[in-house]
Amino acid sequence: PRNSEGAFITLKDRTIMFVYSKFIGESHGDDADACIAALYSYDGGNSFKDERILYKSSEHNAKNLMSVSLARLENDVIALFYILRRNFSDARLVMRKSADEGKTFGEEKLCQPYPGYYVTNNDRAVILSNNRIMIPSAYHRCITEDPDSWESFDHKGIVRFFCSDDAGRTFKESRDYGV
Repeated sequence: PRNSEGAFITLKDRTIMFVYSKFIGESHGDDADACIAALYSYDGGNSFKDERILYKSSEHNAKNLMSVSLARLENDVIALFYILRRNFSDARLVMRKSADEGKTFGEEKLCQPYPGYYVTNNDRAVILSNNRIMIPSAYHRCITEDPDSWESFDHKGIVRFFCSDDAGRTFKESRDYGV
């Protein structure tokens, strides 16, 4: 088991919240089951405690959950992003919002509106000065008939950008490689 791919955010009371992928189970590497967990620091980052499991892959009918990003939206809402990986033809970033400083998060919203294997590494979701949410992703084709096989994963990633201009209510793919 391993812990990886996390992001930090400072809450209004100065607590630091660290959200990360917690890999569990018998499998190794990216095929292992993973959940999204949180730890908290009340001393400026010197120590972390009070682990909490936010989401389990079994709750999503997913292989694993990974690559966390956190961002604060213009209305002081915290946005939590993570990849929901079902297989090698469906791995997409989802976003959930919290209006209570990370105590609870709302329903998931897909950031890539159509299926595909999109890699958005941790801490990559960006809020621009005009409040646009930008999601840089690498699209990987599924190159065999078996989407559950590593052999189906095309390691060549194609850069794609997804954005939202309405605080994450809707996402669209950018028209080209620019913003």
